[in-house]
Amino acid sequence: MDFLFGSPLSDPDKWLDCFVDTKFSGRRYKGIYSGPLGISLYAYPNLGTHCHLEIKGEAIDAIGQLRVFEFLEALNYLKAPPEDGQAERKAARWSVRRIDIALDHMPFTPRQCYDALSRGDMRCSASRKSFKWFSNSEGDTLYIGSRASGRLIRIYNRRGFTRLEIESKGNWAELVGSRCASDGCGDFESFAISYVRQFLDFVDSSTGGSVTRADLLPWWLEFVGNIDRAGLKPKDREFVSSAV
Repeated sequence: MDFLFGSPLSDPDKWLDCFVDTKFSGRRYKGIYSGPLGISLYAYPNLGTHCHLEIKGEAIDAIGQLRVFEFLEALNYLKAPPEDGQAERKAARWSVRRIDIALDHMPFTPRQCYDALSRGDMRCSASRKSFKWFSNSEGDTLYIGSRASGRLIRIYNRRGFTRLEIESKGNWAELVGSRCASDGCGDFESFAISYVRQFLDFVDSSTGGSVTRADLLPWWLEFVGNIDRAGLKPKDREFVSSAV
């Protein structure tokens, strides 16, 4: 993986050297290439050097969060091969299509979250009708939000502990990706919690006079501590990368 996450990153002509051609093609993809740790590279027809890189959670766990941030930051200095009629390389354009943030060992259970939602003890950017609840012998899973929207939260305990994931797509993924590429988000955990809080809070709706001013439920307060809600919008990009 040093090829992708080290100095050779500056030469995209060699990217395919660390991937294996799966010999797959179709209407959507010109080719799919398999790399180490399950990382995949997708090439598209009629788009020149444009490609799609997919790095799943298992690969991020193995590589380490910091190196992924360093990789994103390095993309801002990447030079793309010259196109027809060009004499020199130009700054490569990149964007983030989807990014998932996972927080483990939460001090609450999916059932507590589901019960709070059912009572109306929740303030959320998504509709209260946009949720799904699953429970079986493997554990409980709560989805809040819509897969068709820019953000979705999953809370589940299938691994024996409670994990909260916030999935971001489209402009929201661009915002999170650009912040990660700027400086690794500094204290990433604090950023992640504030980003979650911007979308979702569990509250005691009997307090404060309204759900917007209600106190946080004790187990949610234990999770967020003194971290405030973020005030981010997709157009708010502290670091403007070469992506368009």
